[in-house]
Amino acid sequence: MIDTIRTIQLEDGRDLEFAEYGDPNGLPMLFFHGFLGSHYQASWAESAARQHGVRLVAFNRPGVGRSSPARYRSVADIAFDVRQLLKALALPEVALLAISGGCPYALACACRLPAQVRVVGVVSGLGPFEEGLLAHLPRSARLPLLLSRHCPRVAHWLLGRQVQRFLRGPREYSPTLVGAASQEEGATLDPEVKRILLADLEEVLVRGGGARTLVEEMRLFFHWGFQLAELPMTTRVLFWHGTEDVLVPVSMARHMAACIPESEAWFVPGGHFLAVQIATEVAGYLARTWQTALRASQRTTASASGQKVERVATLRPAPALAALPV
Repeated sequence: MIDTIRTIQLEDGRDLEFAEYGDPNGLPMLFFHGFLGSHYQASWAESAARQHGVRLVAFNRPGVGRSSPARYRSVADIAFDVRQLLKALALPEVALLAISGGCPYALACACRLPAQVRVVGVVSGLGPFEEGLLAHLPRSARLPLLLSRHCPRVAHWLLGRQVQRFLRGPREYSPTLVGAASQEEGATLDPEVKRILLADLEEVLVRGGGARTLVEEMRLFFHWGFQLAELPMTTRVLFWHGTEDVLVPVSMARHMAACIPESEAWFVPGGHFLAVQIATEVAGYLARTWQTALRASQRTTASASGQKVERVATLRPAPALAALPV
């Protein structure tokens, strides 16, 4: 990690916590952690970010760590917080990188902040619950989601019991909770990945809002506040998804890629923790895509001033990953 964990105060008095990873002088990229996650997930891409000259800014969403709770009306409300974070860090333009449940928030920022977002990368991204896609999720995920939407008090009580179990014996309970995801995929998690996931649990369940944060975020997943087709044509959206992902099915990525005007998608062997396996490829391709977009923008500006403009080459799929039809 290149910086200590910091907070800024937002206009409404709330705190927003963030940390930085990668190259402190590199291309700024905003990281959106997954559900039941925190900024610690960005450490998966620490070495990859350094290798490709990326400054990875990872913030905790409301109710996680020292980020104050918020009552968003929809996922799109995150754009107000992100705009203030970018202003505080003097970052006029950024690329975005999201994993799993961070996907809706990153796409919301691309939609609401078109002048500041050039490129969005999504790995194992959670899609909208429309056209029957909610039914594609495993039952263990559908039940708490539906309870959070229709019976939030019941969801809060049930999840609160799990949080109490965690607080009584984190070392005994955490491996079971963290291991459930990998067991569902039939995979064994790397010890370093387990360490990061346990740090996430503490950020949410100990230092954060606990069950209340979980219920609130699951409620928001039903209220994005924008349509995929609204994303600007000037923003590239790149998807990577594991074909063996049973926690967030690949059908969600296929649906999103088909709905977003300017998108590319790669479907590769792997489960829900694909980001750990392909961090280097993702960081490199995002950096190259953003640099291409920046050069195109500069040439467009030069053209408007009467200067000669060179043609920008068509983007090609990342060579390290096999692209399959959407």
